[in-house]
Amino acid sequence: MIKTGLLCCFGLLWLLPLQRATAHVGPPMSLHITELPSHQLQVQWRVHKALPAMATPIPVVPAHCTAIDQPTRQDQTDVWLHRQQFRCQYAIDGHEVGMRYPRYDPAITTLIRVELATQERYVHILAPDEQVWRIPEGRSDWLRDAQTFVLKGVMHILGHWIHAAFVLALCLLHRPSRQVGCITAFTAGQILAGVLVVMRPIPSSPHYAEAALALAVFFLALEAVRRRSGDWQLTLLTAAAGLMHGGGVAASILPGQDPKMEQMVQWAGVVLGMDAAQLVVALVLTALSQCLLSSSMAVRVRQVCAYGIGSTAIALLLFLGVMSSRPDTTAAPAADRLGALLPAASGVASNPVADLKSQRIASGIADTPLQSFLTIGPFEVRHEVLIRLRDMVPLLNIEISPDGYLEVGHQDDLKQQLGVYILSHTQLQIDAQVASPTLERIDLMTIASTGMELRSTPVREDLQQAHIGVVVSYMTTAMPNAVTLTWAPFPQWTSVISATVIDPESSRSEQLTSQDAVLRWGNQLAQAPVPTIDAVTVEPPHVPVPLLSLLVLAAALILGIAALRGWRPTVALACVRVLFAGALVVAPLATTVIALPQQMWVKPTAEQARRILTALLPAVYRAFEFRQESAVYDRLAVSVDASLLTQIYLEHRHVLEMAERGGARGRVEAVDVVQVGAVEPTDGNGFRVQVPWTVAGSVVHFGHRHYRKNQYQAWITIVAIDGVWKIHRLDIIDEQRLL
Repeated sequence: MIKTGLLCCFGLLWLLPLQRATAHVGPPMSLHITELPSHQLQVQWRVHKALPAMATPIPVVPAHCTAIDQPTRQDQTDVWLHRQQFRCQYAIDGHEVGMRYPRYDPAITTLIRVELATQERYVHILAPDEQVWRIPEGRSDWLRDAQTFVLKGVMHILGHWIHAAFVLALCLLHRPSRQVGCITAFTAGQILAGVLVVMRPIPSSPHYAEAALALAVFFLALEAVRRRSGDWQLTLLTAAAGLMHGGGVAASILPGQDPKMEQMVQWAGVVLGMDAAQLVVALVLTALSQCLLSSSMAVRVRQVCAYGIGSTAIALLLFLGVMSSRPDTTAAPAADRLGALLPAASGVASNPVADLKSQRIASGIADTPLQSFLTIGPFEVRHEVLIRLRDMVPLLNIEISPDGYLEVGHQDDLKQQLGVYILSHTQLQIDAQVASPTLERIDLMTIASTGMELRSTPVREDLQQAHIGVVVSYMTTAMPNAVTLTWAPFPQWTSVISATVIDPESSRSEQLTSQDAVLRWGNQLAQAPVPTIDAVTVEPPHVPVPLLSLLVLAAALILGIAALRGWRPTVALACVRVLFAGALVVAPLATTVIALPQQMWVKPTAEQARRILTALLPAVYRAFEFRQESAVYDRLAVSVDASLLTQIYLEHRHVLEMAERGGARGRVEAVDVVQVGAVEPTDGNGFRVQVPWTVAGSVVHFGHRHYRKNQYQAWITIVAIDGVWKIHRLDIIDEQRLL
């Protein structure tokens, strides 16, 4: 059965009780990264103007991305909107993004939105103590991955002079059979190194790999001059060089034992690309020398090249020997090493912003008798009024004790009078239409480090210290385009009202007076906050068919048959290897997909299960942002099975009833499913998966924004109903508060 953890799972982030507030941030940062199919990034980030110019952050993008243009800045109401474009070598999934502050980290929470080229979307809240977040691995396209890494192997050979020298030294062997044999031995050594790395991680160093190649170049050059070594000796030499070089390649790609399939594809692609590049360059240079040079001239050219290449290899060996014997001068100074051992918080003491555990969004005046907070959302405009009682009570018919206290028995009468007063002195227009108010609550409040907190139990209130909060709500059917709050008549007992308007992306404060008692807001949001909930369709099993690669493989098959029948077997088999690498390079250029029958459905992989849950779980939370019961039911039904739908809704209604007595209503902003555990098939087209996920949300309450972050772990059963994935069962295992 569904455990009572459903109450927390689908409701706790909406409650966000202010009495337990421990974390708060000021004006929100936002980072929006959109990846285009061409591996370009469109990066947009918003910085509140309250942050000093010297502390303006810059986005953190993957290291393989370079900026195309300079960042631009657009002046908006209370934020600076920055934009910049980047070009990346490959996809950004699995890499880190974030915000970096040039001077100091003001410990401001950042909302990160990432849209990948594969149409996958992620939202993550970067906590004040975080600077980067790793994007989960996206949908794997093994054909494109293979193409990328085959080309990387080719560029590795062509882009490093030691590899160019190695291939040129092979060309000095003159006979194509010896060249192909040595390249085959080199590739076999690299494959053996990869196997050893998977079985047992082995230490490797770029210096050792370069030294091995330099030594192989020297002996190959020596053989070109002397012509005394046998084929087996050259084969052993190049195999040893391949083993040393392959150890470095495998160690940088394969993590050791139990590598992922994607990593195996990467490693195999790099090795295959290097093998094909060496074969093509060696055979082409040999053919050109035979066509352009006479036999006597070819001998002299080979000797000159052999002496030059051999001397260069000796120089490289001496250089590497000197470098390896030098002490490491890159070690951090003692002060830096000491700083690295200290906790990160130790350096925050000098940062006045980071010292604050709670910081107001509003920039109100501390001794203002009346403060007005207008929070605008997609389905509700919320007006919160904070009143200092010592200024207001003399105008009301309320009995005060001789010692200046408001007794508990008189507090209900005070609340009733204040409710009438606020409703009669304010008017709200939404899209030029007068909105109907609902007086939600009136509470006596206390000032705490995290903002205003509700008084949990009634007590005698000191008139000089007490505040009272009035909350009025105005329901909407969508995100407003314009909101106007008017104080009329303007209160005579105060000369100024500190007013703040807050929307999902920014905030702005100003002072209202009797001459200008109107607070206006216009919709300038970059992202529409109205949640969109789409069904997660069941993707039928499919097989990619690379059409162009089939033609290349057909040519390789013909050459292979010819080699088996004795037609220049050495060169023919070498061409087969090159064609196989070429087939992977051209595979993504012309590919079609063949869908298999649904009866061939198999259990999804862990990555596929994560992608399904990444879409399903946020949809459940988003459904409760709607206010009408029918709308919530309709949205829940998109991602929840009918057998679970009613229970989830009733549990959530119970939570909301508690919220009405305990604090403001919050909004879930990020649901992270980073990884999943075991995936087990169930009867029919379904599966059961053990998954941890985090839920982060915020609540705006009397000029403060509080963030919460919870982590859950559960067994979730997913079933396919009418071609759509839905949550059928959820059993909470563990839950904990992170923020």
